Amino acid sequence: MAYPESNKRRYKNTVSLAQALDMSPTLKRLGIGDGDKQMAIFRRWPDIVGDAVARNTQPVQYSKGLLTVSVSSAAWLHNLTMMKPQILANLSKELGNYSVKDIKFKAADFDMKRLKK
Repeated sequence: MAYPESNKRRYKNTVSLAQALDMSPTLKRLGIGDGDKQMAIFRRWPDIVGDAVARNTQPVQYSKGLLTVSVSSAAWLHNLTMMKPQILANLSKELGNYSVKDIKFKAADFDMKRLKK
């Protein structure tokens, strides 16, 4: 079945779904495209913060430039708050194009030791 000439022009500039998501300002504002950034952060977390910190922390969410990290204890929460500028610098260095603007540390509501095994 042949398409009328007007319909052929309509289908010339098709884009992939990934390109459509990247082009949508509304979806960017809602943080829909942050899944790949989140996975990169989760996979590289021990490289970014070091083994000692990684054993006592777990990144849990990345959305619109805010990274939320669960921390094993109040002492670690305090230490990491003081280390936040260095962690942000390491994130920028390791991941480059993924802009983490801020980190929110929160006490874990689960046993971190079980999670890390």
